[in-house]
Amino acid sequence: MLSIAADHSPVQAGDTFSLTVTYDTAMDTSVNPVISFPTAGEDPGGFLVPTGAAWLNATTFRQSYDADFVTVTTATVDVAVNGAQDTLGAAQLPGFQANVFDITTYVIVIPPSHVIDMRGSVDGNLVSPAGSGRVITDADIGKTVEFIIRYDIPTDYGGCINGVVQNFLCTNLVFTNTGGTPLSLANVTSEWLTRNRYRVTWTIADGDEQFGSINVMVAGGVGRKDDTSNKNTDFELVGVFSIDTKNPTVGSVAPSAATIRSGVPASGVFTLTVAYSEPMDMTSTPLLSFPNQSLGALLSPTGGSWIDSTHYAQNFAVGVVSGAVTAMQAKAAPVFPAVDVSVAGARDANGNLQNESTVAGVFAVNFASAAAIPTLSTWALLLLGTLLLGLTAVSLGAGRRAESV
Repeated sequence: MLSIAADHSPVQAGDTFSLTVTYDTAMDTSVNPVISFPTAGEDPGGFLVPTGAAWLNATTFRQSYDADFVTVTTATVDVAVNGAQDTLGAAQLPGFQANVFDITTYVIVIPPSHVIDMRGSVDGNLVSPAGSGRVITDADIGKTVEFIIRYDIPTDYGGCINGVVQNFLCTNLVFTNTGGTPLSLANVTSEWLTRNRYRVTWTIADGDEQFGSINVMVAGGVGRKDDTSNKNTDFELVGVFSIDTKNPTVGSVAPSAATIRSGVPASGVFTLTVAYSEPMDMTSTPLLSFPNQSLGALLSPTGGSWIDSTHYAQNFAVGVVSGAVTAMQAKAAPVFPAVDVSVAGARDANGNLQNESTVAGVFAVNFASAAAIPTLSTWALLLLGTLLLGLTAVSLGAGRRAESV
């Protein structure tokens, strides 16, 4: 090797730069030499990015670079060349040349990583953002929800082995509007997938809770090893996802008549209206029953419908007690001072099954008044009076005879 020459010096960030190696004999142009910077403290590292290499002729080789915008403090650089061979296959003698070029010191200020977003999924379906993604519900209990937190600038901290902070940092999440970690999220795991992708998973549990829009604070502290004081700060993500593992409940059951009796209701149709604690799936149908009283055929369901998303009306045909019956039969007529109503089977707008509810004493049944007490005719009353008078006279006569004796 005769010489190593730089096309210009000093080199600064943004430059296109090349080194030209000249040999004293014809070389095998199918074998490229290797250029290195062997002197301690002078290697420009990632500042010089190789972009191309070519033999200009049998004795001249050129290596091209781009000078990148990275921190570099090297001033003067020594260059070594090795690995080429001549046309006869003989390896070149290692070449070295001191102070081939200078570098203009460049210090780049690397901004801290910043959170881009936090996206989650269950069974491959996005659960975020809140309002447009899938809601986590009872149907997901036992499944895994996975969230990926994306950073805009790669961090030097990678991995959270068993959650132990070593020479890296684990991202910490704080739920800011749910009073802590939702009860529906259990068994958390976390890990760095790449330098700017952080993965967090939870097992979905039955937390019996509902949050329409969950905010998450991604704690700061993630940064770079080459600038340990340069860390990101806390960043809050709003409306990340939604949870509804709360089962709807029955608030009340209202009757159309407080007491069912003869002629009430006049239409012969009795209605029970169920009020729910939240909007329901209006394609589901509640089932109403009377678990503690045997009403028999007294009330027969004839159909029901949703009045709105929180109210369901169930109609019943009322059985009839009619005709003149005896007083003993009247005592056997249906009388229930307080009828309990059980409601089950409906689902809320997110598909969660309602809690079965029994509401006590919703209405009363009293058909005793419908049983007619038999009355006496006029002739029967006259006969009864005559008999009573006769009995009275007999009683008085017996009394006088007793006194005369």
